[in-house]
Amino acid sequence: MILALKQVCEYTVDVKGDWKMSNSGFLAIRRMLALILGMTAISAPALSEPGNYVVQDARPLAVVAKYLAERHRQRIGYEEPPYQPAGISSRTIAFTVPAADAMSVSSASPKPSPLTWGDLSRVIDDYGSQVSTERFEVFQGDETDSFYVAPSYITTSRGQLERFTPILDARVTVQPAQRTVLQAVVDLCAALQKTTGYRVVPGTVPMNLLVRNSTALGADGETGRHYLYSLLRSLPAPVSWELFFSPTLNVFALNLYILPTDTR
Repeated sequence: MILALKQVCEYTVDVKGDWKMSNSGFLAIRRMLALILGMTAISAPALSEPGNYVVQDARPLAVVAKYLAERHRQRIGYEEPPYQPAGISSRTIAFTVPAADAMSVSSASPKPSPLTWGDLSRVIDDYGSQVSTERFEVFQGDETDSFYVAPSYITTSRGQLERFTPILDARVTVQPAQRTVLQAVVDLCAALQKTTGYRVVPGTVPMNLLVRNSTALGADGETGRHYLYSLLRSLPAPVSWELFFSPTLNVFALNLYILPTDTR
């Protein structure tokens, strides 16, 4: 499986020395990562009582973060640590969420009030009280109503809980040049890999949106997350992200997904 991933994730170098990924290679790695990381559509949390949800999933915090991002039309990023080779297994976690989310969700539902840092902090506290192998924190994003959930401590191979710096905190350099936003995302992943030493690749992304829009933005020593924000804000549709990790392949996959259309 690892060999197969290496075979499909081939880059070529153009005359300017820029790294490029072929379309066939990109699509192949997306399909493979979808199988390995379980990056298919995940269902909404199950309502147990007003303001409380129970999630059974290998990534329960990711499920809730994406659900709340789509429900409240807010950019809420989710980022994982490099889990141990034993991998991650399905967990059942109970979360307390804003009472307004207790109503059934439909296309006719009015937009709920914006989430606050405190709302998301309570979600993180719920997770931390039931999972001891890692700790997450919620941070304010580059926009006033955007947030991201990222790991702050992880359990090492020695079984100790140690401080961890999120992958997207890494400082990156991306040369400014006119390119599709898809290529800019590929270049961001390559820059993160160069800085952190972890393999980072694009995962599931809205291909048409990224291919049909271009940017000349570069990065000069800013965090990978800040550059990602810049790329997302350049798009005509609101997009958020998930950074998943596969212990099997020792690779991070950067997923992007479109939010409901009444926000930017």
